[in-house]
Amino acid sequence: MPKTQEPDRPALPVARGTADAAPADASHLHRTVLRRMRFVMAAICSVALCALMAALYLLGLMPGAVAASGAALILGSVLAFALVFRWRLNLRATDPSLTVPMTMVAVLCVLYVMAGSDIARDTFVSFFGLVLLFGVFRYTTRTLLQHAGLMLLGYGVVIFLHWHGRPAGDGLLVDAARWLTLATVLPLFTIVGGQIMAGRRAAMQRLRDSEERFRRLTALSSDWYWEQDSMLRFTTLSPGLEAKAGIGPARLIGRTLPQVAQAPPRTSWEAYAEASAAHLPFVNLECQSNDDSGTLRWLSLSGEPLFDPDGMFLGYYGTGRDITEHKQAEERIHFQAHHDALTGLPNRLLLLDRLEHAIAQADRDGHALWVVFVDLDRFKRINDSLGHKSGDLLLQGVAQRMQSHLRPSDTIARLGGDEFVLVLSDWPAGSLSLGLMQQMLDAVRAPFAAGGNAITISCSAGIAVYPGDAGTAELLVERADVAMYRAKEAGRNNAHFYKAEMNALAMRRLRLESELRSALEAREFVLHYQPQMDLATGRIVGVEALLRWQQARPGLTQPVDFIGIAEETGLIVPLGDWVLETACAQAVAWQRSGSSRLRMAVNLSARQFAQKGLVATISAALQRSGLEPSLLEIEITESLMMADVEQAVTTLAALKGLGVHVSVDDFGTGYSSLAYLKRFPVDVLKIDRSFIRDIVSDASDAAIVAAIISLAHSLGLTVVAEGVERPEQLIYLASCGCDTVQGYMVSPPMQADALDQLLRTVPAALPARIGAGQRRA
Repeated sequence: MPKTQEPDRPALPVARGTADAAPADASHLHRTVLRRMRFVMAAICSVALCALMAALYLLGLMPGAVAASGAALILGSVLAFALVFRWRLNLRATDPSLTVPMTMVAVLCVLYVMAGSDIARDTFVSFFGLVLLFGVFRYTTRTLLQHAGLMLLGYGVVIFLHWHGRPAGDGLLVDAARWLTLATVLPLFTIVGGQIMAGRRAAMQRLRDSEERFRRLTALSSDWYWEQDSMLRFTTLSPGLEAKAGIGPARLIGRTLPQVAQAPPRTSWEAYAEASAAHLPFVNLECQSNDDSGTLRWLSLSGEPLFDPDGMFLGYYGTGRDITEHKQAEERIHFQAHHDALTGLPNRLLLLDRLEHAIAQADRDGHALWVVFVDLDRFKRINDSLGHKSGDLLLQGVAQRMQSHLRPSDTIARLGGDEFVLVLSDWPAGSLSLGLMQQMLDAVRAPFAAGGNAITISCSAGIAVYPGDAGTAELLVERADVAMYRAKEAGRNNAHFYKAEMNALAMRRLRLESELRSALEAREFVLHYQPQMDLATGRIVGVEALLRWQQARPGLTQPVDFIGIAEETGLIVPLGDWVLETACAQAVAWQRSGSSRLRMAVNLSARQFAQKGLVATISAALQRSGLEPSLLEIEITESLMMADVEQAVTTLAALKGLGVHVSVDDFGTGYSSLAYLKRFPVDVLKIDRSFIRDIVSDASDAAIVAAIISLAHSLGLTVVAEGVERPEQLIYLASCGCDTVQGYMVSPPMQADALDQLLRTVPAALPARIGAGQRRA
């Protein structure tokens, strides 16, 4: 049988508030509902025929047997089709609604009744036209012509059977005229109506295809479709809302947007209300709503107003998009731009913003504000000795400890490295004090466990107070930084308030740093050399190279004034390399001029000693200058060695491998650990000048010096005493067996040319000096 029904098509993807809507496609009524409705319509038509036959029987216009048998056939067919529909056998048919076979059966039943009753034939003849009128909306033109042919053929058979054997012309002309009329009208109506409806069905098909493309396009995109009525209540929502945002459409149907969503923080519905009241389009309206699981989602809506041909406002239609991931990405970017990646604390940008708000709040409330600049003491030593991973763990621990001592209204930020800034409100008045600050510093000082090591570190803090010390956020931070440096100079692990005179010190530090950088390029540094005399022979056996800064202004700048800054800024490394190169070259120059072979002592800073290429640097300097390694003495301090014992042992062993001598400078002022001293491959101990100064008048200092000399000799080390300025000191050291002395008693530091002259006269002069001193004693 030819195809008689348009196939079921996917409906437009919209959801309506109905219990019959299918979860997978809530855009139209479910196809099953459509099929059921069509079946019910056909069944009602069949039952109406039965009712008409019953009425004709009651009026005496139709025999009872014909009416009963006709009604039984029609109702029986309806019942049979109902059972097929109930058992879902219809789903396999070309026409699942069963309207085509039900119509065919009804036509046959009508023909049967017409054959048995003249009145029925006259009454039901119009049924054929009704069948075609109903079918023109459902069937193709070909199927309509088949139905029309079947009706005409059946009607002709009925006429033939009814009038067969009767007198000619007895009513036959009326039936013939009626048949001819139907034979003319039905095909014509079928062809014209079928063509009209074919065009309409083609247009509907194109519309359905367009809707299907729109549905698929919407499914592929991240958008979903929505409609609102004139009261701005949602009437239609596509399944994409639930699939992509997790929000069931049923929650929104019949409700307005402000009823189901909320405006984003620090915004309102005012702009949306103005646009909707004026019936204007809106684009990218952002709002928030909880999905079915309770998670807050971000939605973006764009809508256009809808009007009828008369300009009456009908509502809005538009698209929506779930922008939750986009918003979360924005929040992550914003957080990263305003927070420190390691500790999660605010960075400088966010700190200044919060500080400005805190200043405004302080102005309104009339209370003070503390800005505290905190810097960890000797943090670089942790990184250099234990590695950056342990350093990072330490920074995180410090941040947590400081944060635990703050109130929720306070702010802590990390500026970078080991620098933190606190913004503290003195509200209520007097709630802040140095005692509270010291408690926080003490909490930080408690040991940390980082990388399997117990680390103890202190911090120094500088405090600037608003409004007394500064009026802007930037200046408050700068002045707190200045006060922090004053706390470090005062011994570290303490807090200092900013004072106006600190600015001068800070400016001097900045000026010195700038001048130091320029001095390296301008070669303003010079070396002075202080002789070291062997007490046994009275001869000069070595010199110590001492750095001086010869600036453009008169006089020399002493190391104590600039070495600390050079160490902090890292300039000490290139400066130390220059000292090493110059000292080695000068020692070789003296040898070539005929002077004695002197041992050259050069001090190493902490930064130099921590450099991985230190041994290679010293080796290169020796090769370029031509100095014998045994004539170079590297001086390091006790504290420098104790910062990382294992690394120090390795480095010193490598230096010994080069053939250079190693001396421990300022011995007695640091750890003075005999166990570690035994491990270190050193050659010389230098007694600090603080013990030499009072050895004649202070029995304790004299005993310490004698003990150090005895200890060094027992370990096979040579002893050098620094700061020898009086004959009494020289005599005592000689009596204790000290090997070498250095100080103004022998010679002050001097330039290379002046020392060369001294070297030619000292061997004969010094023994007489020592003897004279002994006689005076």
